[in-house]
Amino acid sequence: MAYLLVLLVPSLAILFYYYNKDRHREPWALVALVFLCGAFSVLGAVPLEQWAQARLSEITSRHSGVALLLECLLIPGLIEETVKLLVVVAVVFWRKEFSEPVDGLVYGTAAALGFAFAEDWRFYVLEGADWRRVFSAITHPWFSSFWASSLGWAKFRPASRGVPLVLGGLTASAIVHGVYDFLILASDADPAQAWLRHLLTPLLVILYFLMERRLDRARAASQPELVLPATAEGALMAPAGRDSPVD
Repeated sequence: MAYLLVLLVPSLAILFYYYNKDRHREPWALVALVFLCGAFSVLGAVPLEQWAQARLSEITSRHSGVALLLECLLIPGLIEETVKLLVVVAVVFWRKEFSEPVDGLVYGTAAALGFAFAEDWRFYVLEGADWRRVFSAITHPWFSSFWASSLGWAKFRPASRGVPLVLGGLTASAIVHGVYDFLILASDADPAQAWLRHLLTPLLVILYFLMERRLDRARAASQPELVLPATAEGALMAPAGRDSPVD
C-alpha cells in the first residue's frame, strides 16, 4: 500500500499542477475519468507491445543495438503514445467541455499520468518495487505534450489541417519517448554506454520548458476577450484567440 501511495501521490500532484494552469478549469469528474481510462488503457497496450516485441526479435536478432532502438521507438514510443492519444479522443475530445486549445494539454496530461501510474503498478506486481519508476509520473506528461498540444489546436481547425497536425505531434512524442527509454536501457545493458545517462537531465529540462511554452501559448489563446469599444483601435487590440501560431 505504501508503494501504491508513492506512485499515486506524485501523479495527482503533477495533475493538480497542470490542472490549475487552465484559467477555465475542466470538470474534475471528467479529468478523473480520463485519468482512469488512461490507467485501464495499459490493458490494451501490453498485448500490442508483446506482439511487437516478438516480431522485432525475429527481424533484428542479429543487431542488438538496432533492435533496442527500434523497440524503444515502436513500443514505449509509438504504441504507448498512440494508446494515450486514443483515450483522450474517445473520452473527451468530442465533448463540449473540450472547448479551448489548453484543454488538449490538461486532458493529455491526465491520460499520460493514468497510464504511467498503471504501468508502474503493473511493474511492481510483476517485478517488485523499483523507486526509479516514480519518475515516470514526471516524464510521461512531457512525452505526451507534443500530441496533446496538437490535439488542442486541431479541435478548432478543419480536419484537413487538424489531422496532419496531430499526426506530427504523435510522431514527435513517439520519438522523444523512445529516445528517453533507449538512453536508459542502453546504458544499463552495456557499462561502456553508461555515459548515455548523462543525456537524460538536459533532455528532461528541455521537455519541461517546451511543455511550459505550449501551455503559455494555449492559455493565451484561451483568454477571455477584452471588452473594448467597437472602434478600429479596439479591433486591433483584440486578442488573437485560437488563430495563435502552433509550435
